Amino acid sequence: VGERVTEGIGERLLERTTERVLERTLERSGERVLEGGAERVGTRLVATTLRISEGTTLLQYIGKLVEVLHVLVPALGMLLVAHMVHQDFHRLHHEWSQHRARFTTGLFLVGLLCDAFDVCVHGVVVASKTLVHVDHHWLHWLEHYGLVAAGVGMASMVVGEGISAYNLKKSRHKD
Repeated sequence: VGERVTEGIGERLLERTTERVLERTLERSGERVLEGGAERVGTRLVATTLRISEGTTLLQYIGKLVEVLHVLVPALGMLLVAHMVHQDFHRLHHEWSQHRARFTTGLFLVGLLCDAFDVCVHGVVVASKTLVHVDHHWLHWLEHYGLVAAGVGMASMVVGEGISAYNLKKSRHKD
């Protein structure tokens, strides 16, 4: 029993010390408010990883891995979808500047807006797991509509690409 108590105290001490050192180091370097959220996520991942000690079982390792993945997966998803928003913007700009096609440009705009909403949803999910408490029902509702937006965005991009390719092929046959 004494070993468990000592181990628990050691884990908490290590976690809090790691958080404090990382927070103060990043605060002194003048991080912006937005980057402060990334600092908190990174601190939480490091602290969770460092809590694993020698006497842990395989099941405990898996549990710790799942804790880390609960934050890491939506954070990486947010970065991926943010990259998609960037690419959507370039595609929208290209369609408008090269072809002045209102309908396909509108479809690309819908895709961009839906993907941007999905980035926001991922951000709220990451924040709810690291920074703030978000009501479970509200978060579930938000995730549902984030999935709907992702589906609508994907469909509008695919349809826009199809129509744009068809129009390009048709214009080449005229020449």
